Amino acid sequence: MVGLDHIAIWTRHRDRLLQAIATAADLRILDGYAPDGAPTARGVRLSNRTFLDIHQIADVRDAAAPTFHRLLALSGDIDDIERRAAAVRLRSKAIRRRDSPQPEMEAPWDILAFRKGQGVASEMFAIAYHEGVATPAAYAQPLYDPAGPASGDARLARVWLPCEAPAEAGAFFAALGATATGA
Repeated sequence: MVGLDHIAIWTRHRDRLLQAIATAADLRILDGYAPDGAPTARGVRLSNRTFLDIHQIADVRDAAAPTFHRLLALSGDIDDIERRAAAVRLRSKAIRRRDSPQPEMEAPWDILAFRKGQGVASEMFAIAYHEGVATPAAYAQPLYDPAGPASGDARLARVWLPCEAPAEAGAFFAALGATATGA
């Protein structure tokens, strides 16, 4: 079964955006990805266990750097999602922990990334968590703990994605067993 896991956001204004969301929804801010112990991502976990993973774009002085980017993270069996996506001729690439020469140094999950230029699918990736494996300190953060703290009553119930080819997007969602709920 495919579900919604989280939304990853990259922005030049991580803390300002995060504070606005946390204040508006009465949510607690949690640390996320922290290489060398300094969080480059922080976020909020909602009452239905989904979360927003907000990353700071490193060099805010670079005028050519994007100012905002987001990806929708689907949860589920990445082998199954890969097969379903291939059935509608989408290209993807799996990044599996087990394929790393040092899996103990990798994140405790596998990812299936959809290639660029494939419409709405390119705005998403799939993630499958490994339970009971060693987690490097950079990823052993409260935001990424599925049993960790959620706060408030806010829940992520619906996500709108911009789409230039509704029929292709519909075929992608249908292949995953999901349905669009609007234009």
